[in-house]
Amino acid sequence: VFSICFQPLGVPRIPTAARFGLSGLAKTGLALALLVFGAYVGLPDSSRWFDLALKIVELHLLLSGMFDSWTATYALLGYRLQHYFLNVYASRTVRDFWFRYNRPVNQFYNKHIFKPVRARWGAAAGVLATFAFTAVIHEYIFVVAVPQLIGRQTLFFSMHAIAILVELQVGSYLRTQFSSRLPFWMSWALTTLFLYFSLFPFMSCMDAVLDLHGDAGAWLLEMVRHFFVV
Repeated sequence: VFSICFQPLGVPRIPTAARFGLSGLAKTGLALALLVFGAYVGLPDSSRWFDLALKIVELHLLLSGMFDSWTATYALLGYRLQHYFLNVYASRTVRDFWFRYNRPVNQFYNKHIFKPVRARWGAAAGVLATFAFTAVIHEYIFVVAVPQLIGRQTLFFSMHAIAILVELQVGSYLRTQFSSRLPFWMSWALTTLFLYFSLFPFMSCMDAVLDLHGDAGAWLLEMVRHFFVV
């Protein structure tokens, strides 16, 4: 992964460091503000649906902000790091989402798992092997903390693997029969709805370890009230 991420240039890249540094601070600050807002309006108890939607945005902002700050730091050291996220909110398919999400890891999986398996057993096997591998990693991360969560990450990544295989078949059918594909707005809407509902098992694991609103947000809200509210 690191050999894909890092491109040594040897000289500090001040403008890039400043741009990504400010971006990282802005994203992290907005994420923290949303955490406080979520706790303030009583999430997760007041609305599970809104709670999940807000947490998805917050988690992306926190990860993106962290990676932007990381990119800024290494730019000062003379390294070029590629973008970790490529506007995931514009994803028009589940496959497109994973192409845009966490690019270095995506490329590592593509090189070391998907392509070797595809070469021997076909693209479908490559997709299943890739998602099985990442499911095992995520299962380990969460089950070590809360053993009762076993199986939820496998469910999440299995749904996404199956969705990609279905997309490939549907796309092939549309191109063959009608020489076209779904309009952007329709494919975007279907993808967004699928991502939202499929994230329930994934976020339930996050909540069991650290609820972004009930735990982190509530603590931040108390800090705000203590220091800024008279």
